[in-house]
Amino acid sequence: MVLSSQRAYAPFGNYCDSYKGKNGTSLSEYKAFNISTYVEASNKITRAATRGGVLELADGARIETEEGRLALMEEVTRSVIDGGFMIVSDWVAVRPPGP
Repeated sequence: MVLSSQRAYAPFGNYCDSYKGKNGTSLSEYKAFNISTYVEASNKITRAATRGGVLELADGARIETEEGRLALMEEVTRSVIDGGFMIVSDWVAVRPPGP
């Protein structure tokens, strides 16, 4: 049984400058941190996927070279800097009593 749930938008990149946090505070101070974190994580994931031969775009195109991966990371970095949102959720639930 779900006791409570909350959802909030979590902006990244340039959206941190224009979107306020859930409690109305500015998120600008987090912009550089979340850009670097997102890019670093993407870099590690794409590097591992390229080594494993499984880096594939949504259209089915495979990226098999480091040059191709770096070109993808340039596009990812630009997109992250431009900004966007993720939706984060917080759920509190309890398991019903069992037999």
